Amino acid sequence: MFKTIAWSVVVGFVAYLLFIAGKEILDTRIRQKIEDSYFLKDIGHPQIAFDGKSDNMSKIYRVKDSSVQQITEQLAGWVEPEATGEASDSRVLLLYPKDLVWVHADPQAPGVVWIEVSGKQFVRNAVRGEPLESHGVRAEIEHRWGPLNDLSRYEGFIDSKGRYAPVVQPEHLVLFESSGYVPDRGGGPDEGK
Repeated sequence: MFKTIAWSVVVGFVAYLLFIAGKEILDTRIRQKIEDSYFLKDIGHPQIAFDGKSDNMSKIYRVKDSSVQQITEQLAGWVEPEATGEASDSRVLLLYPKDLVWVHADPQAPGVVWIEVSGKQFVRNAVRGEPLESHGVRAEIEHRWGPLNDLSRYEGFIDSKGRYAPVVQPEHLVLFESSGYVPDRGGGPDEGK
């Protein structure tokens, strides 16, 4: 009897661990799919907000010869988002369990689309609420992840004024790159790996 109970506890514990591991894989699969499919940009600064952990980081990818709508449809086809922000011609926001995915049209380079993958802690710590609210996802984000830091200034890699914002430093300082030049990292085609 004792062996049966002990065995049941062990099996239950292993099943629980497998469930948690499976959930973690499902929660991060859009991040992995984007990382495997698109070209990561080196923007000359660390693409982190605070501590370098994946949920407290924002990574930026570039796609040529595409549109916001095409990329949004592709991403949603790979992994269905939990919520989709109100779309504009220049930006769409997709909410996933652990990530906010921004799809930005480049205001200075027609046909170039930027995909930004921001972890939930990055969003909570560094992202300004107004652009999230204007796209209709702030309430959903705060419901799922908790309140946003209302002192934050970051509006995404391309802000509402069409400026490039390459980094948010730990002091919540946003550095803008007014020239729009963003160097490539590594080799390979811009369209993907």
